[in-house]
Amino acid sequence: MRVQKWLVGGWIVLCVGWYVGVTGWHLADFPLWEAAQAGLVAPAYKLATEGVYGNDLYAGWYRTELRNYEYLPLF
Repeated sequence: MRVQKWLVGGWIVLCVGWYVGVTGWHLADFPLWEAAQAGLVAPAYKLATEGVYGNDLYAGWYRTELRNYEYLPLF
């Protein structure tokens, strides 16, 4: 049986609308950014942009801008 394109599109619009309606009210409930969280995000950002698992926040400190042993890559 062939599914109509408008039916699939309607389900997608309905699901996205439901998701925005349920979660949209709580967007302001997230906690504020802390300095410790930057240490978690910086190595992943450098790995994604430069291909090096390092941490530029501690540049010059035991060459940690080139390698980082504090957190695992998929942490």
